[in-house]
Amino acid sequence: MGGYGTNTGEMVATASTIKGLAQTVRDLKNKVSSTAVTAQNFGRAHIGPGGQYPPALQKIATMIEQHAAAMDDFAGRLEGSRGGYEFAESSNTATVRKAGGN
Repeated sequence: MGGYGTNTGEMVATASTIKGLAQTVRDLKNKVSSTAVTAQNFGRAHIGPGGQYPPALQKIATMIEQHAAAMDDFAGRLEGSRGGYEFAESSNTATVRKAGGN
């Protein structure tokens, strides 16, 4: 028999993995945003440009957090779609059984 199938158990497992990876991404964000580097660490000749480093790290940290949030959102949507697939499979199975007289 040909066709496509959906394994809802795998969908939930994948969503769980994605959520775990999102937490790993958040841990990286915390490392980026908690740096002790300041403009003075770039030396006297580079204090001006070095002053751009901490705000740039904060922007990167914000982007990392947004990426982790998108991962969580995708995982939630994947989990949410599970019910739709289960309903469709159940409904289709019932339709086939009625058509076949089983």
